[in-house]
Amino acid sequence: MGKFDLGDGSQVRFWEDLWITPRPLKSLFPTLYNIVRGKSATVRSVLATTPLNVAFRRSLMGANLRAWHEVVAMVVDVQLTNQRDRFVWGLHHNGLYSVNSMYITLLETQAIPYSTLI
Repeated sequence: MGKFDLGDGSQVRFWEDLWITPRPLKSLFPTLYNIVRGKSATVRSVLATTPLNVAFRRSLMGANLRAWHEVVAMVVDVQLTNQRDRFVWGLHHNGLYSVNSMYITLLETQAIPYSTLI
């Protein structure tokens, strides 16, 4: 329904939030997510050091090591700012949440039946 515009990275979870790709990193790299420590680490805490501040429960080998190199390549050029992170609502052109935009989306997807009482 939306994604984060990255600022200082203090409010965005590295693995679990939408911030660098259209899907969370945990969905793109599920085998890494399953063995990572600190699943809810923020982008800021991960990018705070070189190498990245990420620890795994076991050594990375084979496909997991290649997947980790993909993650590193994706985030290596990310620059944090002094601005706060901002959530952008994807269902309205101005990026702000509105009840109306959510209601219209629910109707279009037929998640709820149409009612004139609402």
